[in-house]
Amino acid sequence: MMLEDALDNGLTSIRNKQNELLRMMRKKTQSMEEEQEQLNCQLRQLEIAS
Repeated sequence: MMLEDALDNGLTSIRNKQNELLRMMRKKTQSMEEEQEQLNCQLRQLEIAS
């Protein structure tokens, strides 16, 4: 029983870390997409100005 509990705890810990990494990746991706939009806007403004 103790071994099963230890394995369950280990799997739970791994799942939690995977979920945390997934959330971090999604947040980073969203941030990068927003930055890309800002850069594209700046580029368009520079192209219009020249």
